[in-house]
Amino acid sequence: MKALYLCGGGGGGTLGGLAVGIEPVLNVDCNPDRLARSNAIADVYELNFNSPVYRKTIREFYGDSVSLPDLDFCVVSLPCLNFSSANLNRGERRPDLTLAADTANVIQRYLPKNLIFENVPNWVNSESFRLLSFSLQRLGYMMSMDIVDAAYFGVPQNRRRVIVRASLGKVNFGQLTPTETPALWDDVISYEDMLLSNKISLQQGQELMGMASGDYFLTEKTNGRRNLLIRGVDQPCFTLTSGLLRAKNLCIVDKLDGFLQTYDIAWNGIKKLFTFPE
Repeated sequence: MKALYLCGGGGGGTLGGLAVGIEPVLNVDCNPDRLARSNAIADVYELNFNSPVYRKTIREFYGDSVSLPDLDFCVVSLPCLNFSSANLNRGERRPDLTLAADTANVIQRYLPKNLIFENVPNWVNSESFRLLSFSLQRLGYMMSMDIVDAAYFGVPQNRRRVIVRASLGKVNFGQLTPTETPALWDDVISYEDMLLSNKISLQQGQELMGMASGDYFLTEKTNGRRNLLIRGVDQPCFTLTSGLLRAKNLCIVDKLDGFLQTYDIAWNGIKKLFTFPE
């Protein structure tokens, strides 16, 4: 089976596809506003998957009329920033609608047998989603929508996403079946993934010492902000955002005999929290 990826990023979706026998044909991915980072991600993708990244926007890809084989799947992961509840300035923008329209044009040209859209749950309330839904129905696609938490599908972090599946013609989509219990961060992080650190504010240290959250837990380093994200050993990690990872603000806290010790998580540990391979 062959798949086209639109906004496939570093290849999380591609990795999942390969696990079930879906080969990537092309990943169309380019952020013209952050071109250096976009190219770096594309370099890693090509190195990991030996599959090309089309380093242009979806609109440019459509305009280039690229020849592709018949597609079994098209997997679409449009940018979620303006729809994410973690973004205090969230709100749909005109570029979001433009991208949705360009995506609809690509689907109309190649008519993949199956489509998979992945995004944050708020995306389904947007004009972008409505535009795509109308276009797919007009083309004869049947659709199914589920909201899932990745922690119940093998990923040790709470990460709620909407999964929209669409297929040409009548089809029984079947159920997305979660596990009975979530995956836990403490099951994948080992001492080899922990780096000794004392980079935590005095105010936060005092606050953590006074918390009745157990003696060993995962949290974020802050400058005294309240409502800390904290997860015990019997819980998944909280949703890992790009901002939190860039600032290296994820840490493990160990309270020992009245003393507080913190550990940074090495990048290999971060990979484990995303279930990426070694």
